[in-house]
Amino acid sequence: MNSTQQHPALVLHPLPYLADSLQYFHTIAAQLPMPLILQSDITPQRATSTTEPRGRFDIITAAPEFTLQTHGGSIQWFGTKPTVDSSTDSFSTLHAVVIEMLTTNVDFSAATQHELPFCGGLIGYCSYDLAREYAPLTTGAKQDIDIPDMQFSFYGWACIQDHKKQQSWLLIHPQCNKEIAQTLPTILLSHTSSTNNYLEQRFSSEFVSNMAKSEYTEKFSTIQEYICAGDCYQINFAQRFSCRTTQTPLELYQHLREVMPSPFCAFIPIYGREDNAILSFSPERFVQLDTNGVATSQPIKGTISRQADTQQDQQAALTLQKDPKNLAENLMIVDLLRNDFGKVCEIGSVNVKKLFELQSFSNVHHLVSTIEGKLNTEYNGADLLQACFPGGSITGAPKLRAMQIIDEVEPHRRSIYCG
Repeated sequence: MNSTQQHPALVLHPLPYLADSLQYFHTIAAQLPMPLILQSDITPQRATSTTEPRGRFDIITAAPEFTLQTHGGSIQWFGTKPTVDSSTDSFSTLHAVVIEMLTTNVDFSAATQHELPFCGGLIGYCSYDLAREYAPLTTGAKQDIDIPDMQFSFYGWACIQDHKKQQSWLLIHPQCNKEIAQTLPTILLSHTSSTNNYLEQRFSSEFVSNMAKSEYTEKFSTIQEYICAGDCYQINFAQRFSCRTTQTPLELYQHLREVMPSPFCAFIPIYGREDNAILSFSPERFVQLDTNGVATSQPIKGTISRQADTQQDQQAALTLQKDPKNLAENLMIVDLLRNDFGKVCEIGSVNVKKLFELQSFSNVHHLVSTIEGKLNTEYNGADLLQACFPGGSITGAPKLRAMQIIDEVEPHRRSIYCG
């Protein structure tokens, strides 16, 4: 018997393929804690251009084995804590968890045979304000959203929908809770059709900015002064809009996914706060690390609205591609990310694969660049994340000074936004 056969192995069960992954998710969310879904929008009628990126997989899971949360440098564990040192900072703790996972021998061949993107593991988020552990941000942006700066949960199973092959799989990791593993096939096969009643609901108040127009204009002028003084080259200045809704987090997720389909959609629960969830709809890949150790980032800088008329839409795309301001902004962030990759990638391996590529989505055209590098073998995914965090496209350049100016001019801390 060879060494691979001696290792505990992933178990795969085939499931009926469903065009709507939310049917499985509704069933899981009704019966298990901490339900989570990662989705890629691929519905054909949403594809308004042949260049629109399309995803292949949806990942559904729940009931994690353990959860790591950090808040202001304080670290908390829930569930079965792994045997790692959590007395240091957030990224060091995450690094230690990843090391333990990488040194645990598991036979993943069942998943790799079907090209599945997830084999059980960590899923979570890093809020923008996690950077306060590492960056000297001392000015007075108000903290009014009290959620963990970082949360990662180890999920020991997943329902994975492969929209390319129209296949569905239940994947169970050897570390999955045995009682839950035994009930999962029955739970998933009891799925029912999801409904669209949520579309009939409305927000119960108007959207309100956290800045008056005069305040926004004044702060914008302040940023221009910093740029003219040479403090920075560009700043990603954001304002927050908020409103009230009668919808549950899941209903709101369904609603928003319909009105703004995105390549990267996520519903991420917050441990200990059953009524709260992170809803994410992003067109941008911050960073990816593949099984060959190749790191990729695809920053977006440069955006213009789509037009209903075909000729006008083509002209809008051409205008974007030739606009010197958008090209300059994109190039600055490409340079910033090349520097970030250089901290953890092999010398000479960092290169720009695509520069100013036009990508067209349902509502906008974007300019997207692609940077790649080969991760140095002494580092892992947590190190790559830390080296690039937060993303340059949502700070500006140079990164640290841009973040300090953001902290000065934006009235509230960003929290999960731009994390």
